[in-house]
Formats: sequence, structure tokens, C-alpha cells
Amino acid sequence: MLYGDRVMPTKPISRKSAIAALLWSQFVYWCAVAIAAWAVACMPAGGIRSALALTPIGPALLVFSVSYWLYRACDEYIRQRMLQAAAVTAVGMMLLVTVYYYLQLAGLPPLNLAWISDFGWVLFIGQIIPILRQSRQ
Repeated sequence: MLYGDRVMPTKPISRKSAIAALLWSQFVYWCAVAIAAWAVACMPAGGIRSALALTPIGPALLVFSVSYWLYRACDEYIRQRMLQAAAVTAVGMMLLVTVYYYLQLAGLPPLNLAWISDFGWVLFIGQIIPILRQSRQ
């Protein structure tokens, strides 16, 4: 596998470990989202509440890192399908933002960006899991 101007040897990954990595990173992310939602709803304002509300940032970086690791470790066919999934996710998020922008002008309450981000993760991972399940690795 090419990395810059030198060749980096990589071990092939199994389909099972790739799916497990995606699902576990998503599980950690959604647990962190639940902790943050609980902290915002139930805890008094303060430093601990703020820290817990920021908890999903780390797992979100983990999900991104796992996705990038999978992208680097897979063959060209899977890479192309992952890029297509990213493009579909981007279009889905763009449509959501555009439609809700006009709905907001019509009187709906503002939508938190966390919901848009979560929609994007669900859409992306929902496309990647079938791709990895169908791969021949």
C-alpha cells in the first residue's frame, strides 16, 4: 500500500474484524451520546456537566479513525464503494439541511447540529456494513 512516496506493508483484515470494529466504535459513540444527553437533562450546570456533554467528541473521532483505517486497509473496489457511500451521505445531509432550513423559516424550531451529524453517521455506517458483508475478503 502506498503511503506518501514509500510503500507501507499492511496486513489484510478480515471481513468479520472490519464489521466488528465499525459496530463497536458506533456502540461506544452512541453510549457517549446517551451519557451526554443524560448529563444535559439531569445534572446541574457546572464543569462535570460540560465535560460529560462533550464526551461524544472522542468516540466520534474513533468512528472516523476506524472508517479511515478500513478505507486504507481495503482493496480498490471496497474503497470505491466507501467513497460512494460518503457521497450519498453528503447528499443526504445536504438535503436534510436544505429542507429543514426552509421548514425553520416556516416556523419549526431550530434543529441541533448534533442530530444532523448523527443522521450522517447512521446513513454512512448503514451503507458500509452491507458493503463489507458482501466483500470477498
